[in-house]
Amino acid sequence: MFLVDGPLGIFGEPASLHRPIMKMINKVRSNVRGTPPLVIGVTKSGRVVEHGKLIQPMLLESFPRGRTVLLPISDPYRYAYIDLGAKNPDSNFGNDTHYGQAFLVRSANDRIFELNIAYPFATKVAGFQNQKVDLAAYGNDIGRAIGVLEVFETELYEDANIVQHLAHRCASISHRPAGRTLDLFVRSIIGT
Repeated sequence: MFLVDGPLGIFGEPASLHRPIMKMINKVRSNVRGTPPLVIGVTKSGRVVEHGKLIQPMLLESFPRGRTVLLPISDPYRYAYIDLGAKNPDSNFGNDTHYGQAFLVRSANDRIFELNIAYPFATKVAGFQNQKVDLAAYGNDIGRAIGVLEVFETELYEDANIVQHLAHRCASISHRPAGRTLDLFVRSIIGT
């Protein structure tokens, strides 16, 4: 399993790398024996999460507390309710950057997350806007991803999970001290 703190996308100059990443993930998944690797991204802030918090009262009316709710973010829904004023509402969101589909998740603990799951396709072809929100295409990945998200939830700060907390605590430091910190951490584990 690979869990990314943030969306499954490559931004800026290296954005074109998202297409080879899609192909690689799908090649690995198709060649593996047994359970294929899961590639997910979790976002605890941003437009999708803000939208989720706005519609939380409606979610609670329809789905009682203690239940996980999953809402796939289709492009028409995104352009109508989340990213208002999109350049072309018929365009594929993240066409040049993303290699995973966004889902709004309200966890069983009533926390809101944007969960990204790697596309179950090697390429973006005609009709991709509809294909990427077809839940059947993701097979067991949706259940596995939600299970991982809920196992790693934490009370340390709002809408966080343990992996994000560790990433912020251990990796969000400058390169030189980080190297020393990781070196000390590894030495403490292996006992040298």
